[in-house]
Amino acid sequence: MRIRARRLQTTLAFIATSSAMTREEFKAHVEETIESVIQEAEKRVGRRFAPRYCFNWIAAKTEPVPHGQVVEFITQQVYIDAERIYPCCDLGVGDVLDDGRLLLVGYRAGYPPRPWGKN
Repeated sequence: MRIRARRLQTTLAFIATSSAMTREEFKAHVEETIESVIQEAEKRVGRRFAPRYCFNWIAAKTEPVPHGQVVEFITQQVYIDAERIYPCCDLGVGDVLDDGRLLLVGYRAGYPPRPWGKN
């Protein structure tokens, strides 16, 4: 049985900072954003989700990225280096799959990469 959760959009980037964002800091930001999106979805639908999730780009026709690889996958796709990060990447809850995993979906806008900062 599939349960549709409302798609939540949380921009992965850009809080004004005075220094460049390292790759490890960006990965931590991705992890925090994923947790925040899941918590907000749980609050909105009134139930807890299994702690397992996977990820896919919203229009992808491929298998979702498995749980343990999601943060690294998103980082590889969004973070180039400290001075080049794609500035607008939305992350949301797309579905609960038949096996109980939460499907997170993302969309990266077509803006060119730029330094970390206010979007």
